[in-house]
Amino acid sequence: MAQKLFSLVLMLVLALPVVIFAFAEDESKAQMPTEVMQKQIADAIKVYGEKKEIYRKDVLDLFERKEKFARDKGDLKTLNLIKKEKDAFFENGKDPTLFFVTDQKRFLELAKLDLIKTYEKTIKDCLKMKLDVEAEGFSKELEEIRAGQIKTEIKVEEKKAKPIFLEAPFGAEAAKIAQMELAKSLGKLIESKIDLGKGVKLEMVLIPAGKFMMGSPGSEIGRVDNETQHEVTLTKPFYMGKYEVTQEQWQAVMGNNPSRTKGAKLPVTNVSWNDCQDYIKKLNAKTNGGYRLPSEAEWEYACRAGTKLHMLLEIVLLRVM
Repeated sequence: MAQKLFSLVLMLVLALPVVIFAFAEDESKAQMPTEVMQKQIADAIKVYGEKKEIYRKDVLDLFERKEKFARDKGDLKTLNLIKKEKDAFFENGKDPTLFFVTDQKRFLELAKLDLIKTYEKTIKDCLKMKLDVEAEGFSKELEEIRAGQIKTEIKVEEKKAKPIFLEAPFGAEAAKIAQMELAKSLGKLIESKIDLGKGVKLEMVLIPAGKFMMGSPGSEIGRVDNETQHEVTLTKPFYMGKYEVTQEQWQAVMGNNPSRTKGAKLPVTNVSWNDCQDYIKKLNAKTNGGYRLPSEAEWEYACRAGTKLHMLLEIVLLRVM
């Protein structure tokens, strides 16, 4: 179950480093693929909105000329009809019947076609990058656009994260939904892969904020005195390593491999806390920064994955699933 919740596997030995990426409000990061896709759509919507405003002004200019002509002739009946149609155009965009706006409508239709093409291209790009959640969302928006419902006020840069919060116990489906909603609201990926060079990737998983019972009950076999059960609240989401740091990941950052039992995909061993701090320092220098070791509470929250199981049993499950 735990693997399905957060895909956090092989977190068996606390002594081995598991890296965590903590969000900071003032961080200046390179755009994630999701952010690029959303900006692509936002820019297209902005262009459409500007063209729609040009269309609106052109039609209003026609109304004003027709009004002046009717007023100069003293044709009050026609003048009243023009004012009614002008109000209808203002309120719901209803096309005038007293004069043609063929050229203006053609201009707006071409603008809509350009917007649709951008959506279609963005959806294909999302599918190529396996951004299924984003592709589904853009597809729904495209259906609305084809049905004539186009929202021109979207501004991706002003989007803020929704207050997504998990409170244990929770199930696999609740965790998955929370991850999807959080990723969409932040404009980030649920699983992110950081390039360390030479084909080596550091895989990170998005963990929503939440509340859980840390520690173990007094009746639990094998517990120690410092495991007093208490409620812990993690107020901010974070990325945590999907696996323990592997030997090839350590090699890519540090340029050495201190492990006795060698294996590129095996967890790195024979490293001290100070060694791990050096690794984090060099990792932050090599990438966009923001990485650190997880706190005990963050690690236990991720490993428990919404359950109240005996931690030893939960770790075994993480290893065998």
